[in-house]
Amino acid sequence: MRARWLAFFCCWLPIVIFADTGPEYLEGEEERDPLSSGFILLKRPFLEKRENYFHVRSFYQNRDFDEAAEREDWAGGGWLNVVGSYWDSRIKLAVTGYTSKKLYADNNKADTGSLQPGHEGYSALGEVYGSLTLDKVALQAGRYAVNLPYVNKSDIRMIPQTFQGAHAIYILNDAWSVGGGVLTDIKARTSTGFDSMYEKAGLDKDEDVYIAGSIYQPESGTLLGLYTLHAPGFHNGIYVELSKRISLNADKHIQFSGQYTRQESTGDELDGDFTVNHYGGRVTWEKGWYSGSIAYTDYPEQDRLRRPWGSSPGFTSIMINDFDRPQESAWLFGGTVDFTSMGAPGFSANAKYVIGDTPDCGMSASPDRDEMNVNLKYAPAVSKLAGLVLQLRFGWVWEEETCVGGDDGNVTEVRFVTNYTFDI
Repeated sequence: MRARWLAFFCCWLPIVIFADTGPEYLEGEEERDPLSSGFILLKRPFLEKRENYFHVRSFYQNRDFDEAAEREDWAGGGWLNVVGSYWDSRIKLAVTGYTSKKLYADNNKADTGSLQPGHEGYSALGEVYGSLTLDKVALQAGRYAVNLPYVNKSDIRMIPQTFQGAHAIYILNDAWSVGGGVLTDIKARTSTGFDSMYEKAGLDKDEDVYIAGSIYQPESGTLLGLYTLHAPGFHNGIYVELSKRISLNADKHIQFSGQYTRQESTGDELDGDFTVNHYGGRVTWEKGWYSGSIAYTDYPEQDRLRRPWGSSPGFTSIMINDFDRPQESAWLFGGTVDFTSMGAPGFSANAKYVIGDTPDCGMSASPDRDEMNVNLKYAPAVSKLAGLVLQLRFGWVWEEETCVGGDDGNVTEVRFVTNYTFDI
């Protein structure tokens, strides 16, 4: 199965090219680099004008397993963001309310994560925060979204994860920013309230989590960033990301990117004694109406990566799997085509294929996996429909059994997502 699909995909790679790799939790974001996307949210207080907006969203998902119950539901709702600015816009107060209601569900099928257990709709006040901006320094406190590696909105179905805490960020110059903060609580994806960070991680302690980072972006496509996390008695983590774009002409460039993670247990070692590393690399090329990427990730240790507060930032994290299991290495091949120049403005298509390899026997044994995604996207090029985006996504997973036998299984998934954002 793997050889047949790989041969098929390689034959079409020169025609169907895809620049966007993982991580999956940034699938709907304009900025796809994990650190850059994270700092966009941290810098929100510096925006001179913040618009009130209403975001309408619906999410249909059907995931069919060989060896488990089928999951399916269709949810609709969205969120309303209201911002008030005071003292020459130096002070901002913001509130965001979210809702996810059942449009369709079969009670004989399991939940998908768009609704609460039992396919129940719910609403939540996800963001309530204030910010103060003084020249190059900004302070923000309350409950709000964070989108950093391992601490983020997660693979959003309908309502994202949000956090309670405070942070400060300092703009050294147009290219360089530094920041840090503390997080005390988290509202999980299908929760209506906030729980302590350690409770969400399943740890018998109540501590705050400290984060700090720096990002240097002298020009578009060039990035050097560092991000650290300290969870007392649990673990220390560091994430490094770098990226460099080389322009070949006005509409053609190649981009090289790398990422590295290290996690180490600390203090009381509440989740055991562990050291975990992650390495990732990506090459992206773009020319006119098509673009493409090749990416590689490696998680060489026998222990698992810890990420109780968000999704994986790995370049090979895609629709169904993150490909970040113990001792897993993975290759991604992908491509995208923009059909605007072919007479279909607003329509694009992309595909990803990931080959994941893990030990067949031993302590870290797990089935080898291949996953293929096909994504069709339409954003009407009509002013009256500005802000509307339709997505139809397909995913297929094939597994090969380990030496134990009988532990392989295939997965098929379909998603239909609509987003419509407009100012109010």
